[in-house]
Amino acid sequence: MLKSVIHARDTWLKSNGYLFPSTATLYIAPFVDEDYEDRLGLWEDMASRYKVAMKSMIPFAKKCISANVELKQLMMEDIVAPPVQVCSLAIHQVTLHDIENIQQSFEFKCYGWNRVHGFSLWFDVEFPGNIILSTSPFTELTHWSQVVLYVHEPFQTVQDTTIKGKIKLEKGKQPRDLAIQLKYAVDDSEMKEQLYDTGYWTTGISAVISPDR
Repeated sequence: MLKSVIHARDTWLKSNGYLFPSTATLYIAPFVDEDYEDRLGLWEDMASRYKVAMKSMIPFAKKCISANVELKQLMMEDIVAPPVQVCSLAIHQVTLHDIENIQQSFEFKCYGWNRVHGFSLWFDVEFPGNIILSTSPFTELTHWSQVVLYVHEPFQTVQDTTIKGKIKLEKGKQPRDLAIQLKYAVDDSEMKEQLYDTGYWTTGISAVISPDR
């Protein structure tokens, strides 16, 4: 959507024109998902419900979940560490080059005893007068929800567990797609890497095709 805003700005906005919102800020934080085990347990329950053994599908189901970019409505208690800012963009000055190569390192200090299922992304936009529209899980629900990136293998954290890593957002295959590269390490463990493509979005089980498809 931001590409369309930049195109409209460069094509039609006068030099003294107004553009709202004025800034956009992206955040990332680790999250937990209480529904995750239920989604996998569906395959295990097939035996008792329908007398069909489908437990062997669980590894494939986990692979599918962690391959997709999902939209999910998270609550504040689902976030297990203070969020880190990925980028902040001034809408009057931002260029296509700026948004097609965003990189940011992060370090989280987790709180509590949790099983982390991935990382969540959300944005805030600011209007003149310090008016902020937030899609954060710490504020009222919005139809934007949050973007969630599931990891291949959920991992356990305790108080002050450190998660270090880097996120990279690049131009995807289609005009409005993003290619997301995520690297992370828990405490002193080996760095892991996952790749995501926003060409297809999912909300829970249902697939939502990108607007440009």
